[in-house]
Amino acid sequence: MKREEIELLAPAGSYEGFEAALGAGADAVYVGGAAFGARAYAKNFSEEELLRAIDTAHIHGKKLYLTVNTLLKNNNPSSMPRYFYLVMNTRIVMVCIRKMN
Repeated sequence: MKREEIELLAPAGSYEGFEAALGAGADAVYVGGAAFGARAYAKNFSEEELLRAIDTAHIHGKKLYLTVNTLLKNNNPSSMPRYFYLVMNTRIVMVCIRKMN
């Protein structure tokens, strides 16, 4: 019988929150970037912080999930390809995108 593993997933609204989540034992952390994060009061991650968090997560054997959950009509949709290009060649585990209804 195969044993299922449970993943402790924590949110982080800033790089400091990301570090705290890892320090508290999270297996994975989900974050939003400054461009397309929907958390109204979160600092969110600059491009530099996002790339640093990706490296830090992998150094420690953890996962990093990037959320893209702001409706495109509220942002400039032409900036999305550049945003994805930023993380395309990194070791990010997953990009979570909000479905538009």
